[in-house]
Amino acid sequence: LFFLCIKAFISTILANIIYDLYRHLLRHPKCNEDLKIGNCIKATLLLWSTAIVESSLIHIFSELGRLRGMLSRWEFDSIGKHFDWF
Repeated sequence: LFFLCIKAFISTILANIIYDLYRHLLRHPKCNEDLKIGNCIKATLLLWSTAIVESSLIHIFSELGRLRGMLSRWEFDSIGKHFDWF
């Protein structure tokens, strides 16, 4: 059971990273043209991809921290609900 949970955790992280790479690089490349980033980052696909992976990991672990907070406060009815800050 432990190894199944580890596999599910890694699969979820990889799926989120692959989807973010697909979304930023292939599906909506025009959205990235509006960003005011230097040409050195946009010219190097490796650096741009690394930034996308980093943002995916930040998002994933931010959501895990949010889930941990809800569980520690016994707010089980809030699990799975989306909250927009802005």
